[in-house]
Amino acid sequence: MSFHEKVVDYVYQNRLSEFQAQFFYLYKHYANLGEEEFVKEWFDKFIIKTLHKYMPYSKLVECFDKYSLSKKSITKSYVNTYWRFCKNPKAISSKLSDSMKFFDLEELDEEKLKKSYRQMIRKYHPDITKDKTLSHEKTVLINYHYQVLLAYLSQLKQNIF
Repeated sequence: MSFHEKVVDYVYQNRLSEFQAQFFYLYKHYANLGEEEFVKEWFDKFIIKTLHKYMPYSKLVECFDKYSLSKKSITKSYVNTYWRFCKNPKAISSKLSDSMKFFDLEELDEEKLKKSYRQMIRKYHPDITKDKTLSHEKTVLINYHYQVLLAYLSQLKQNIF
């Protein structure tokens, strides 16, 4: 992998992590777009716009084309899976107690939640877990429960409850 390809991949991985951490928020703002359009708008345009400043255009096009071929199906799979959660959240229990049990928390504390989240994400990271399907499923579930608890904490801070 060339230096430029590594840079494109690095930016893509960061964008994917950001998507996973904010998928409920993103769904609210981009649900009117189809999944394919969302990927183009939120991933592709961002990567091109970001790297255009730092990379010769010819290298960017070359590397981005390779990225598109290798990562598009993964990206679409993630978006599809998370969007399904958002469209039908009742398909998976969103009780706070279930999410707290998932992270093995006795009380809802943001720092403990973040620590537990990071440990679980590391454990099931695709670079560590040999079974990529399992890694994908666990990562989606981890992020789902994390978002449920973060949304609740955010609402508490805003005194919505």
